Amino acid sequence: GNDALVDCVACAAGKYSTVEGSTSQTVCTDCIAGKYSTSLGASSVDNCISCLPGTYAESEGNYEQDACLPCPAGTYSTEYAAPSMSSCQDCAAGKYATEVGNNDAGDCDECQAGKYSSVVGASQNMCQDCSAGKYSTSVGAASNSTCVNCVAGKYSGAQGNDAEQDCVPCGEGKYSTEVGAPQDNCVNCAAGKYSTELGNDEETDCMLC
Repeated sequence: GNDALVDCVACAAGKYSTVEGSTSQTVCTDCIAGKYSTSLGASSVDNCISCLPGTYAESEGNYEQDACLPCPAGTYSTEYAAPSMSSCQDCAAGKYATEVGNNDAGDCDECQAGKYSSVVGASQNMCQDCSAGKYSTSVGAASNSTCVNCVAGKYSGAQGNDAEQDCVPCGEGKYSTEVGAPQDNCVNCAAGKYSTELGNDEETDCMLC
């Protein structure tokens, strides 16, 4: 017969039992998915430790913290004790995350002004430049609809412009009626006419001599 405490076999790590006087290891209950326990002979479910936000564990009876797997790049999770990778939420369009194990939506980096991305759950920088002749002041833009045309009388040959000032005005003695001009399409005032202003947007801005 058993004559000492050491004759009692401890439940393995990753398990626990609240039953006293048990004669079988079947009373040792697995820690649920999303948790783990490194303790031998645990007597309470409280010994099961929650996986931290940004991680998850789909199996039961986990006996080490490494069982908590990081959410993939392009995702994040704010949930403790997440039992599935489905708890990892995609970074929104206009954002991306190159690291794994992100635990907050703020870990998703935003596309800079002058750029946009329609990709959801991007694991790398998928931000595209606004095209020439346009600009955008929006950060984290999810669509090229945020790219605004340079007004008539101005143009821009560069891509990825992030301010209206990037639109270059037509010089003196010139004008342009084109909206969103991707290059210098400014037209000279006709002979016998002149203009001392910059950024003229119609032919009537050219005055008779």
